[in-house]
Amino acid sequence: MPRGEGAQPMGDCAAGGRRMTPPTLTLPPAAETLWQAIGETVREELRSISDGHTQYAIGGGSILAARWKHRESYDIDLVVQPDTPLGMLAEANNPAAQFEARMRTLGGKPAFFPMARLWTVSFDEGERKLDLWATAPLLGAGQRACTIDGRLETALSSAQILRGKLERAEEPLARDVFDIIKANEKEPGALEAAVNAISRDAAESIAQNYHWAAPTIAADAERVLRGIREHERIEPRQLGNRAAHAIGSALYTTCRIHTRNGAIEVTTATNVRGEETIHIEPNNAQRHFEATGLSAHLQPKGPGAKALLDYARTACRQRRDRVVFEADADGVKAWRTATAGMNLTPGNAAD
Repeated sequence: MPRGEGAQPMGDCAAGGRRMTPPTLTLPPAAETLWQAIGETVREELRSISDGHTQYAIGGGSILAARWKHRESYDIDLVVQPDTPLGMLAEANNPAAQFEARMRTLGGKPAFFPMARLWTVSFDEGERKLDLWATAPLLGAGQRACTIDGRLETALSSAQILRGKLERAEEPLARDVFDIIKANEKEPGALEAAVNAISRDAAESIAQNYHWAAPTIAADAERVLRGIREHERIEPRQLGNRAAHAIGSALYTTCRIHTRNGAIEVTTATNVRGEETIHIEPNNAQRHFEATGLSAHLQPKGPGAKALLDYARTACRQRRDRVVFEADADGVKAWRTATAGMNLTPGNAAD
């Protein structure tokens, strides 16, 4: 079962409530020097279009590399709230905007893609890059506070970053493939969350694509995979097949939700590990389900994630022990809510 990840709001720092000391992350050297050069400018320009607030989260391979120390990374990937008016940073839309001029002064080549709500700024002839994207992470929770270069920042969870990489898997980039393999070794719960947040058919299709694209991935790896320590290296020709295996290994063979003693129990198993059960307090369940990909996993199944979670919370409040949902590798076997069910009696009746 993917371990729960404490969600934090996007921003310069996480707000509200008691919290543990945030971990310190050191970005890979190329990304670190880029962020040191442009970070304050980016924050100032974001404040200029958002009533003085700076809300962003850092993601991408640079955050994975900071956590896992598995490769070099050259880019800074920032996500901001979907309604952030990034177009107002463009001189064409806002004559007072300074973002493009300031990026050019720093040696960058800015470009805005309005349909994608995306700014890219390339540096060093494209060797390094800033991506600034107004979008919601595909897993709705999990971002957390951390300290980067002495500053409290917000970083996407590894699961959120990996889920984004799977979204663009039709283009099998060597760095993404390498990250997926390393996730399987270093943070398998995050890979499980990302893989099971998409449909089984989609995950198997991605694995098949990686398998058949192995020669292309190998050629790309020779060009872009750098700064890899000896013990982290993988033969380029093996990348596609190993990533395909990692995805297949992460797929759930069991997913069961049960209420017991006022808590929600979620039990999962995969192709490479036996059943593991995690106990979740009802008040934390929504955040946990989002952060671990369970909401996305359950959404197309039976009555959907919200109805299943609502029923589980009700059963917990009533101190009733109930099977809420059960599925295996072949599909959904049973579920129930207060008013409907499949192979289980709806409502409070025991089976």
